[in-house]
Amino acid sequence: MEDQTVGHFWYFGYGSLVNDETRPRDTVARPYQLHGWRRRWGHRLYTLGHGHCSLTVRPCDSTSLLGVLVQSPLVHLPALDQREHGYDRLGLHCASTTLGEEAFIYRSQQDFYGWADEDYPILQSYVDVVVLGYLNNFGEQAAIDFIRTTEGWDRPIRQDREQPIYPRAVAFRPGQRAIVDRLLEEHAGYRPV
Repeated sequence: MEDQTVGHFWYFGYGSLVNDETRPRDTVARPYQLHGWRRRWGHRLYTLGHGHCSLTVRPCDSTSLLGVLVQSPLVHLPALDQREHGYDRLGLHCASTTLGEEAFIYRSQQDFYGWADEDYPILQSYVDVVVLGYLNNFGEQAAIDFIRTTEGWDRPIRQDREQPIYPRAVAFRPGQRAIVDRLLEEHAGYRPV
């Protein structure tokens, strides 16, 4: 059995894991462009008394995703697998990991895969975490690219900002809420209330 008290692992974050506030402090993240995948609102879960839909990926030869390649102590792997409940951990070869080590990406398992709907809406608090992660780490154009490279913005969105359901909701810095609202209205076709 592998000793999980030493070493590290790598994973690609393409949604909430882009936001530094949602990861353990002892992780190191760097920008990474991953080719051959596309994001979608397509991972359905029922947790904390609510159905909701979060992000997943699907193979797509014509799309690249900007995200973060994260190096994390191996001791965090069980907690990350638990956080990514209903996802398969798939191996990726990423040239920018140390010595070309394998990295992981999480993709929704078939039993959890499905578009957002009234019973499993997208949570606005989750959207905010992801958009803020892109804004804070990469700037406004990257947040726009996140929106444009994600399928399913026409699906139901639950406005839960005032009482967030998403367990890792983060607070806006001054002026950020207006920026997020503008970007979602201009590029996703809706304005949060």
